[in-house]
Amino acid sequence: MRRPGKQDVLIVITSPRNIEDPRGFSPFDAVYPDELVFCCFFKEPEQRAEFLARVKREAGSPPDEVEPERKREELAREYVRLYAEGQADEAFYAAIRWWSVVKRRSYHAYSLKIGFAPYRSSCIIAFDEMEADTMKMNLARAMQFMEREKSRVLDFFGLTGDS
Repeated sequence: MRRPGKQDVLIVITSPRNIEDPRGFSPFDAVYPDELVFCCFFKEPEQRAEFLARVKREAGSPPDEVEPERKREELAREYVRLYAEGQADEAFYAAIRWWSVVKRRSYHAYSLKIGFAPYRSSCIIAFDEMEADTMKMNLARAMQFMEREKSRVLDFFGLTGDS
């Protein structure tokens, strides 16, 4: 899903609500992992379809013979490494394997038509079923995060228009 030098997917963890900075938060550190919500944005709708198909494949993979706690630790390390390398989608697949394969829990996927330039397509992955109001709240949190990141980058380059 990746082109060299481009980020085709942006994944923002928006719940649990006490997350101050989603960039430094690992889903494996969540006290109540069933509260986890991932807002995912894609440059092209086809990328969302590929992502959701891969999520389904990862969730349906057979469990390893490894003890669940050891597998959780292994996947947590994989998540941190991949996220640090800028591979948010691959990191997310580690989280979905932990939730679906190791913990044997279901996830909920919601395809959306919300975009935030340059991302034109989106979805939400939640580890518990969501009501429409909760979905809207999580999308608002993701948009706020993206606005802050956009401002931070523009400030870095002196492009804020403040003079």
